[in-house]
Amino acid sequence: METRCPEGAGQRQRSWLGAQHDSPGSRQGSRPASAKSVREYQQQNEQEQEQEQEQEQEQEQEQEQEQEQAAYYHRQEENHTPRPEKNITRHA
Repeated sequence: METRCPEGAGQRQRSWLGAQHDSPGSRQGSRPASAKSVREYQQQNEQEQEQEQEQEQEQEQEQEQEQEQAAYYHRQEENHTPRPEKNITRHA
């Protein structure tokens, strides 16, 4: 025989991150206790995204510099033609 729980029974529900850890005594004013943690979470996400963008830009710049340098050296090698050695005659 199979017994079923009513729908939704036993499931924890929370509307904001960290809400399950809040105690009624720690709440300030009428604002939800989790509002600060949500704001901090958003700020942290924004900071991480900015750091990732900065790192990507730095990597792109480094790659561009490497490509430019490689192209420069390649051109130098193409332009380099062995010059015949000249016999230097010195007058005494």
